[in-house]
Amino acid sequence: DVAQRFNALYGEIFRIPEPFIPKEGARVMSLLEPTKKMSTSDDNRNNGAGLLEDPKSVTKKSKRAMTDSEEPPVVRYDVAQKPGVSNLLDLLSGVTRKTIAELEQEFEGKMYGHLQGAVADAVSGMPTELPERFHPSRPDEAYLEQVLR
Repeated sequence: DVAQRFNALYGEIFRIPEPFIPKEGARVMSLLEPTKKMSTSDDNRNNGAGLLEDPKSVTKKSKRAMTDSEEPPVVRYDVAQKPGVSNLLDLLSGVTRKTIAELEQEFEGKMYGHLQGAVADAVSGMPTELPERFHPSRPDEAYLEQVLR
C-alpha cells in the first residue's frame, strides 16, 4: 500500500483507511456447493453469477441453489449444519440490507423455495446499469483505449 510505505519513510502523514466489510455477505459462497467460495474460474457455471450476467440466468441459478433436506423445512442461519440456507440468507441480507434475524423471522414456516425465489428476485432486481453500459461499449476498441488513458 502506497500510503503505508510513505508513512513508514516520512512519518504519519496519511491516515490509513479501514475497510468496511459487513459481516453478512462479505464472502459470497457457491450456489451449488455452499461450503466453497463463489469463483469466476469455477468449471460449473451454475455455481455462481456474474456482474454482467443476464438477470434471467441469475434468477434460474438462484432458484436452483442448494438448500438442505430437513423435514419440515426450517429457514435458519447455521453455517455448520445448514450451509446452503445460510448462504442464501447471506446473499439476501447483502442485497436487501435486512439482518439475518429479520430474514429468519420473515421466512419462518415457509418452504426453501420461498427463500430461493426471494433471493432470485432480489439479485435479478439489482441495478442493471453496469451491463447496460458495458455491452454497447465492448466492441468499440477505440473508445476503450481512450477510457484507459
